[in-house]
Amino acid sequence: MTGCVLRVSGANTQIDEFLRRSGLVPTIVFREGEASYRGTRRTSGFNLILSGADGESLAVQVRESADFLRANRDALDLLNQLEFDAPIVDFGIYDLANYDCPWPSYRLPADFVRLAGELGFAIEISFYGAPPPD
Repeated sequence: MTGCVLRVSGANTQIDEFLRRSGLVPTIVFREGEASYRGTRRTSGFNLILSGADGESLAVQVRESADFLRANRDALDLLNQLEFDAPIVDFGIYDLANYDCPWPSYRLPADFVRLAGELGFAIEISFYGAPPPD
């Protein structure tokens, strides 16, 4: 899945309290003990979509994600107040390596890194292979 997602894990009580108080609507909520494609879930948590931009456009994902984080900062500050495990901002991008550029670079602006850090969020980049053919 490309785009950018905030992945959060914690106890069921933390999740329920956050969702009740924040007003944010996750794309998925999962609970420890539920079945998943990998077997039984070992943790509870939820995901919030920060950007639905295509995996070929990290810059758009960063901009949309920063807008979301700024617009929802008060709600997201609850994650720290409720002492969740380290939330992760996960950018899903296509691996753009090719014959002419076998080692592409992917840069995150300092302003975004600072914003994520202020919120206590880790940053992750997930690669989803080559972009689909046109």
